[in-house]
Amino acid sequence: MGWERAAASTREVLNEFPVRAILNTGCAGGLTADLSVAAVVVSTAVIAAADPASVHSTDGVWSDRLYAAAENAGLTASRGATVTSRAVLNTSAAKQSAANAFGALAVDMEGAAIAEVAALRGVPFASARAILDPLSVNIPLPVAQGKSCAPASRPVSYLLNFAQFIPLARAGFSVHVALSRLFQVLFEDCFPDTGKV
Repeated sequence: MGWERAAASTREVLNEFPVRAILNTGCAGGLTADLSVAAVVVSTAVIAAADPASVHSTDGVWSDRLYAAAENAGLTASRGATVTSRAVLNTSAAKQSAANAFGALAVDMEGAAIAEVAALRGVPFASARAILDPLSVNIPLPVAQGKSCAPASRPVSYLLNFAQFIPLARAGFSVHVALSRLFQVLFEDCFPDTGKV
């Protein structure tokens, strides 16, 4: 989605609906070696890579709920800072550089933008991200940008790119399953009478 679209979408939702809290979820790149595919990182703070002074702490109550839900769903869960990058960090070296610079556990492309809007509106914000690409994984940039398909006139390039996409697709499915389990448990905990919002 990216920074601008995430911020705009958050503003639109807050303008249209009464919101108790914003729970930001999705995938992320791992910045520490111990985070494997589908491990969940519950943010204690979100950092804007483009402006390291821009740090937004997450809401403690909702973060605790997210962490408990992840554990109760049988997922591997960690707590720590996450960093939001406007650029895709598709190599192990780029992710390690971000880890060294910000001391974060994971990197995403929307969290800080959403947190910034939430803070301006006075709405509690919490974030849980599931790891899509661990620290050691390098993703070819065209695949990371969603450009895995080559023109029909280049079938060899298409097959190579498609083959590179398969591991990422498998990881994406694992992330989807993990987050679905997390929110099923969270909703059952927060809304025991209905199981839904």
